[in-house]
Amino acid sequence: MTFSPKQISLAFLPKVSGTLSFVGSTYIFQDVARSRRRRSKPYNRLILALSTFDIMASVVNIMSTWPIPEGTPGVYAAVGTTATCTAQGFFGETGNMTTPMYNGMLCLYYMLIIRSGWSEMKIKRVEPYLHVLPLVVGLTMGIAGLPLTLYNPSGWLCWYAPYPGNCLSDPTVPCERGELAHVFRWVHYGFIWSAILFVTVGMFLIYRKVHDNEAKTQRFTRFVHPEDEETRPQRRMSFLSRQEEELKAQQAAAGRSRKVANQAMLFVGALYLTWIFTTLTRIFQIVQGKTYYGLLVLMAIFFPLQGFFNAIIYLRPRYLKQKQANPDRSCVGNWYAVIRNKDNLEARDNTEYSVSGSDKRRSFVSKISSIVGSGGRRLSNLNSGVEDHNDNGNGESGELQGMHEHSDDDSFNPEEEVQRLEATAAEAGVPPRRRSSVTFSESAKTFDGSKTQQE
Repeated sequence: MTFSPKQISLAFLPKVSGTLSFVGSTYIFQDVARSRRRRSKPYNRLILALSTFDIMASVVNIMSTWPIPEGTPGVYAAVGTTATCTAQGFFGETGNMTTPMYNGMLCLYYMLIIRSGWSEMKIKRVEPYLHVLPLVVGLTMGIAGLPLTLYNPSGWLCWYAPYPGNCLSDPTVPCERGELAHVFRWVHYGFIWSAILFVTVGMFLIYRKVHDNEAKTQRFTRFVHPEDEETRPQRRMSFLSRQEEELKAQQAAAGRSRKVANQAMLFVGALYLTWIFTTLTRIFQIVQGKTYYGLLVLMAIFFPLQGFFNAIIYLRPRYLKQKQANPDRSCVGNWYAVIRNKDNLEARDNTEYSVSGSDKRRSFVSKISSIVGSGGRRLSNLNSGVEDHNDNGNGESGELQGMHEHSDDDSFNPEEEVQRLEATAAEAGVPPRRRSSVTFSESAKTFDGSKTQQE
C-alpha cells in the first residue's frame, strides 16, 4: 500500500508536537511534585493536575497513527488493533477534555484572586470544587465511549467516529461501531467551546478590574501630589512622606495585579492556539462537508502543543527574574539557566504575581497605624526631651522645639488628617477596616501621665 506525502506528514507531525508537549508537562509535574512549598499552593496544584492530564493527551498524540487497526485505508503507519484504537480513544478523550476544563478553573482562580480579593487560605477551602468539574466531565466523556464503541479511526488518531467511516452518510453501508459518534462530538465541542467562552469572559473581567485598580491608584497619586504641594506648611512634610510610601505600596500592588492578568492571558492564549485550528476544521466539515489539508497540518502542529505552551508560561516569571539579574546574557542562556537553575537563584513560584484585593485594605490600615504610632512617638520624644533638657539656647530640646512648631498652630490636628485620609480612601473604593488600638488621645493621656509622675 502506497501513501501520499500528505498522509505521511499528518502521521509524523503530531509525534513531534506531542513530544514537545510531553516534555513541557513532565517538567511542570516534577517541578511542582518535588517541592513541598509549591505543592502547598492551590495555583500549583491546579497546574499539576492540568499537566497530569496533558501528559496523558501528549502520549496519545505521540502514538498518533500507531494504535489504528492495521490495514486502515489512507492511514500511514497503522499497526494496531481495535483494542489499541479503543485505548487510545479513551485516554485521548479523557486528557483532551480535562485539560481545557482545568484552563477554565485556572481562569476562575485568577478571577477570585484579582476580582474578588480572595486569599490563598480562602481559596483552599473551595479548591476541591475546582477539581470536581474537570474530573467529572473528562472521565464521563472518556468512559462513555467504551460501552458505546465510539472509539474508531478518525484522521491521524482514534476518536469519536463511526465505523466504517461512511456508514452514516451512505444508507447502504451499515454501521458496525460508533452509531452515536456524531452526537458525542457535539457534546465534546459544546464543553470545549463553553470553556473557551468562560475564559474569554473571565479575562475581560480581570482586565477590567486591573484597569479600575490602576485608576484608583492614579486618583490616590493626585491626592498625595496635589498641584499646590509646594505651598503646604513644613509641618506636614513628614505626613506627606508617609502618604508617598503608601502610594508606592499601592503602585506595587497595581503592578502585581497587572502581572497576574498578563500571566492569565498567556494561559488563555495557549488554549486558543491549541483549539482554534481544530475548531475551524470541524466547522468546515459541518458547513462544507470537507476538510482542507492546510488546516489539518496546523491542527496536527498546534493541537498537541498545549503542554509545551504551559511550560513556557509557567517558567516565564523565573525567566524574567533571570533576565533582570543577568541583562548581558542571551535569551537562550537565560532560559537554560532557568531550566537548570544554574545561578541557584531563589526562583519564586508563578504565584509570586498573586495579589489579593485585600492588599489595599491591609496597606491602608498599616498607613493609619504608622501615622498614629508616629504621633505617639512624638509625644514620647517630647517627654524624653523634658528629661534630657538638651537645650538649644533656650532650654528646650530640639525635639521639643519641633513639637512647639506644630503646637503653635492649632489648625494642625493629626486626628483630622486621619479622617481626611480615610475619606479619600473611601472615595478610591478601599473598604473601611478596624483602626489601630492606639489612638492619639490615648498617646496624649500616656504623655500627660508620664509628665505628672516626673513632676
